[in-house]
Amino acid sequence: LKLNLYDLPSFEAGSTSRDGIVIKFGEQFVNDWDLQDAPKMENTDENFARIIQGNLSSYETRALPTLNDILPLYVDKYRMTDYVMLVDASDFNADVEAYIKDIYTGQLHYIEQGALNEIYFDVDNYYYFKRIE
Repeated sequence: LKLNLYDLPSFEAGSTSRDGIVIKFGEQFVNDWDLQDAPKMENTDENFARIIQGNLSSYETRALPTLNDILPLYVDKYRMTDYVMLVDASDFNADVEAYIKDIYTGQLHYIEQGALNEIYFDVDNYYYFKRIE
């Protein structure tokens, strides 16, 4: 899976993403944080990462997905209010259904396998910055 975070104007203009994550699944990989996972390098603006055993990762290798796997995502330093998460599942062929859950709204976004999935969302900056004080 390839996940990229865009601000809406950049996405609509076909510009580059703010940040991204790669999750590579395979029988030869384990789900623990190990030397095959890359630590997240912090950006001055938006940061997008996977949380693996308390570590932030931009590239993760893990075992094939199973029912009820939960893969927490991490985003901080929102600079705008309107965003798009592009989930490239073109190489994702699992026997399980995948969803992204918005923890603030509770909404589930189905990830269609073999496709590019666009998830549009907005951020209430006041709530976000208030929340991390």
